[in-house]
Amino acid sequence: MGIFLGLGFAGILFIIFSYWGEKVVLYFAAARYVTDDENLLNQIKNFSCHLGLKNVKIYSSGRFSNNVFYANSYFGTPTLIIGKNIFKNFTRNELDSLIYASLLRLTTLDSKRRTMVSLMLLILFLPVYQARKILAKHKNTYLNIFLYPGYYLKSVMYASVEMAMSLDREVANLEGLRKEYITALFKISHLEASYSHSAGDFLLYELAHIPNKERDVLFDLVMGEDHTKERIKALAGF
Repeated sequence: MGIFLGLGFAGILFIIFSYWGEKVVLYFAAARYVTDDENLLNQIKNFSCHLGLKNVKIYSSGRFSNNVFYANSYFGTPTLIIGKNIFKNFTRNELDSLIYASLLRLTTLDSKRRTMVSLMLLILFLPVYQARKILAKHKNTYLNIFLYPGYYLKSVMYASVEMAMSLDREVANLEGLRKEYITALFKISHLEASYSHSAGDFLLYELAHIPNKERDVLFDLVMGEDHTKERIKALAGF
């Protein structure tokens, strides 16, 4: 009986996340819908049209301020989340290159798988977050180790570096964006994650365009090489 109840609950979650998964991601990112930057919105429309995407929504996040994130449920609305520090400190061409590269991600089935798996594993690891809240007075950092299996599971289920580099080359083919894209990747990879060490941290990590600077040695060992330097080197020699 318990097995059937579990399967039924998982099935309900799958349906919910298939239609409204990006809304769950937006909630944990504390994202705000962007309406006051006409140039940015028009550029996204142009890029989306070029890539055959429809109704892409753009949001900003102050909670996760040092990266660009994407979410794409199977039957929902493709969504980009741009950190506020990226808005403030990156040039327009650098931002355009990141937007185009992230939109390319949204054209792939991989973006849908990442969104779904991240949401399902979030539910699985919710007890860890609740325990961290209860033990907040002890700073609960030692409980982070119980999240590493989840990070590892997500990383091995996703596309290889070859796919990321293939998408990078498509960005490099756009006139005037290759150098800016290299600079943008380099700058993001050296920014602190600025995550809140909450459920959103676990949810958005694999939905980031490129990893930020790692937070601790153990995390780096669990996740392995992020291939950022390899991707930048390949773009430089393109």
